[in-house]
Amino acid sequence: THTHTHTHTPQESRTKLHKKIAAFFVCFRQSDDFDAIRSKFATLERRQSSPSSPTSLRIDRHKSRELDSQDDIKKRLEVCEKGSMELPKYSAVINSNNFANALKATWIVADILSIVDILRTPEERFKHSDTIIKIFSRVKEMLIIPRIVLFLKEVEHPKLQYHAARVIAYYAPGPRIAHTPKDSAIHPDKMLHKIEVVRAGAVPILRDLLSSPHLEVRKQSAEALGALASYNHEARDFIQEKGVIPKLIKMINPQTPLSLLRPVTWTLSIFCGHTHDIKNFPPNTKALYPALERFNFIINKRGDTETLINTCCAMSYLLPGIHMHKSVVKRLTDLLKYPDNTLKTVLLHSFTDLVRLDNTNVRDFFDAGLLVNVQNLLKSSTAAEDYQIRLRVCDLVATLAGEKGYVQDVITAGLIPTKKNILF
Repeated sequence: THTHTHTHTPQESRTKLHKKIAAFFVCFRQSDDFDAIRSKFATLERRQSSPSSPTSLRIDRHKSRELDSQDDIKKRLEVCEKGSMELPKYSAVINSNNFANALKATWIVADILSIVDILRTPEERFKHSDTIIKIFSRVKEMLIIPRIVLFLKEVEHPKLQYHAARVIAYYAPGPRIAHTPKDSAIHPDKMLHKIEVVRAGAVPILRDLLSSPHLEVRKQSAEALGALASYNHEARDFIQEKGVIPKLIKMINPQTPLSLLRPVTWTLSIFCGHTHDIKNFPPNTKALYPALERFNFIINKRGDTETLINTCCAMSYLLPGIHMHKSVVKRLTDLLKYPDNTLKTVLLHSFTDLVRLDNTNVRDFFDAGLLVNVQNLLKSSTAAEDYQIRLRVCDLVATLAGEKGYVQDVITAGLIPTKKNILF
C-alpha cells in the first residue's frame, strides 16, 4: 500500500531520540539481570512505538540531485503551468504522422508532467494540487498515452523512444498528492494511471527496450519500469511475470556505466521490496537471489553514492535467512564509514531489520567491527543534520540489547556511556 513519509523536524527528531535513550536507561535502573532488562525494554518498545514501515527511511528516487533554488523551482513551475494550457495543441501533434513534430510535442509533454518531479514530496505537490490534477486529467482525456506507448516501438527514432519513456515514468505513478481521499479515483491505491499505461501495452515494450543499442533509451526504460512497479504489489508482480528481472540483473556488469547502474539498481530495489508493504505482500525473492552476486560486485567495485544506496537498500530485503560470506559482512560494515548520511541511514536501518528478522549473521557483523563503527558514528554525528543517524543508531542498539539479548556485547563495546552523552 502507498504511504506518505512524515519528515520530522529537528525538534521532533530530538524528542524521539531522547525518549528512546531514556527508555533504554530506565530498563537498566529498574532491573538487576539481563533477562529482566530485555523483557522490560521489549515491553516499552511495543508500547511506545510501532514498527517502522519498510519504506519509511528509504529514498524514493535513485537521483541525488542538488536542491534547486526557490527561483528555479518557481520558473520551472511557471513553464509547466503555461504548457498545461497548450496540451490540446500538443495532443493533436502527437496524434499526427509527423515524427519530427511529434518528438518536440512529446518532449514538451514530458517536461510538463515533470512537475511531479520538481515538487518532490506529496506535501509540496498538495500546494499545487489544482494545477497537477488538471495536467493529469488533460493527458488522460486527450488519449495521449496510447499514442506515447506506440512511440516506444519507433526503433528508428531513439529520441522519440526516450521522451516517450519519460512521459510514462512521470505519468504512471499518478499525481501522488498528500491528503488524497482513499475513495478518490486518483488515489495511488486505485492505480488509475498505471492501469492505463499497462493496458496500452507498455510493459513488454519497455522490457525489450532494456536491450536497446541506445544508452539513454535503456536508462529511461529502466526508470519507467521502476515507476510502474513502485508502491503497488499488483503492478510489481505483473511486471515481474513479464520477465523483466533477468534483463535488469544482466545489465549489471563491469562494462555498465554508472549512469545506467543508477536507474537499474533503483528499479531492482523496487522489485526487492522498496516502497512496498513486504509484510503483507512479500516479493518473489527466489527470482531475485541471482542479483546478490551482482550487488556484491557493486558494493566492492563500482558503486558511487546513489548506486550504493540503491544496492544496500535492495540487499536488505534479500539477506535475512541467508548465511553471508564474511567478506560481504565486512564490506557492509565498513560502508558505515562512507561519507554520506543517506547511505549510513539506509545501512543502519538495514542492520536493524536484519537483526530483528534473523540472527544468522549477527556475530559475524560484531567480528567485522559493527559495534565499533556504531560507536564512532555516535561520537562523530553531532551536527543538526545528523539526527536521523543518531536515531537509527539508537534503534539498532535498542534492538540488539532490548529484543535480541546482546546486552553484554553492547556494554562491552562501550555504547552505554556514549548514549548517555547524547541524552545529557
